[in-house]
Amino acid sequence: MTEAELFGLVAARCEQLNLRWFHCEDSRRNTCPAGFPDMVIVGHGILFRELNADGAHAPLSQRRWGEAIKRAGGNWRLWRPSDWENGTIQRELRELALCPMGIPPAHLDAA
Repeated sequence: MTEAELFGLVAARCEQLNLRWFHCEDSRRNTCPAGFPDMVIVGHGILFRELNADGAHAPLSQRRWGEAIKRAGGNWRLWRPSDWENGTIQRELRELALCPMGIPPAHLDAA
């Protein structure tokens, strides 16, 4: 699975769960600062996620953003296709969509 395919799956799942998200297309094209996370996903919390292919290493600029976000108390992680395949991404997105009391909104009952 390519990084673009992973992004498509994550974006579709965010839409299904009614999560708001922003995608930084490519920081190398000056649309975002160098290394800024690929996705910012908002529900009952906020996730900063870098999407990489399995086996790819995060460049220094991405790691620096991740470290800064975590120092500030943010939730930053690297997601890979293997995280989709083992259900980690779906679980994290579903948890983000849950109400603070852990009760899913009515529109999520079938999700």
